Amino acid sequence: MWEYETQHIFTNDKFRRYGAFYRRYIDDIFFMWLGPIGELVEFVDNLNQLESPVKLKMSYSKEKENFLDVTVYKNEGKFQTCIYTKPTDRNTILHYNSHHPRHLLNSMPKSQMLRVARIDSEISKRRQDLQIMGEKFVSRGYPRQLVDTTLKWAEGLNRGQLLKEMDKVVGSSRSQHKGEIYYVSQFGTKSREVKDIILKHWDVVHTDEQLKGKLCRRPKFSYSRAMNLKEQLSPSDPRDKYSKKSNISMIPIQPGVFKCKGCVMCGTLILGTGFAHPHTGKKYSIRQRMSCETTMVVYIIKCPCGLLYCGKTVRQLKERIGMHRSSIRAALNPERIAREGKQDIAQQPVAKHWAEARHDASSFRCMPIEHVKAHPRGGDTEKMLLKREAFWIHELNCMSPNGMNGQVNLSCFLT
Repeated sequence: MWEYETQHIFTNDKFRRYGAFYRRYIDDIFFMWLGPIGELVEFVDNLNQLESPVKLKMSYSKEKENFLDVTVYKNEGKFQTCIYTKPTDRNTILHYNSHHPRHLLNSMPKSQMLRVARIDSEISKRRQDLQIMGEKFVSRGYPRQLVDTTLKWAEGLNRGQLLKEMDKVVGSSRSQHKGEIYYVSQFGTKSREVKDIILKHWDVVHTDEQLKGKLCRRPKFSYSRAMNLKEQLSPSDPRDKYSKKSNISMIPIQPGVFKCKGCVMCGTLILGTGFAHPHTGKKYSIRQRMSCETTMVVYIIKCPCGLLYCGKTVRQLKERIGMHRSSIRAALNPERIAREGKQDIAQQPVAKHWAEARHDASSFRCMPIEHVKAHPRGGDTEKMLLKREAFWIHELNCMSPNGMNGQVNLSCFLT
């Protein structure tokens, strides 16, 4: 649009002669015309005859005109502004009983009345629009006392000072938020409890020598919206439309771990529809159907002494199993000599444990526990796989000395 303006509007002879106060917001344009109406109509018609996908629809008036949520009108020889509402507009203000953070709901009347105070230039019109805005909030369940208090506050505001403060906020917003830390999560019934826990123990984070100089006094909390009832009952993007259903068989696919066509690696798999933690006895169910040929899986390795290792692979599981078995055989070979300049596979966590515990290589057992599917609308599937691996390492307590994992990658949660 900027290129269109530069080539066809700003360089046009008629616009340079009669055009003034040109403003644009995305695809809405506002400007003043200081010449005859006939010249304006001809100017717009010429623009619409150009070979361009941009076509203009014009609305003009000598008395008043609407632009976005503002009405610009003339009164006693001066330009005035007031808030504009479409005739077909319905009261869609967020209901006070809606499941949203309480501070957000309580701030809604203030933000909307502040908008009226900034836009309306005449005091009498401003009071009238503030009263209308207040009744809209009352009809949406907002407490009368909250609305009346906010209304009284808005009537006492100085519009000129508000517009000056707005310019300062726009210019300094980035510097004000520099160094702040935001905790972003999906809003739910436990959001308040999570916030209280983080603030309660925030001082503990400040005791870290490396972090205390980089952290702010306290974090700020932001929330993303969860799915509402309409989106759950009637999704605009149903997942089923992306899946190709076969009409050959209506038999449901049974979840669990099964053998493939009978390869060598299948002998190392732990088969079944679930597994139990060797220490706590807690049982977990397998929710997908997997085999050694499945890709993008989180898997566990169980040693004879009851320790677990949790890993992930983007390849077929049997390829990853082969790599683990090779490293175990290398660790158990006393005559093996590691090559210089190359990574010693015998020092990998699973192989190192097998050698230290003197387990037999044939005792190796592996089980895929979760398959991460690619999202139908795209996304970073490998990052999601890393997140699920981190979840299972924590859930199964696989970190050394309770398990065989030496470290866990948490960088996937930072971006």
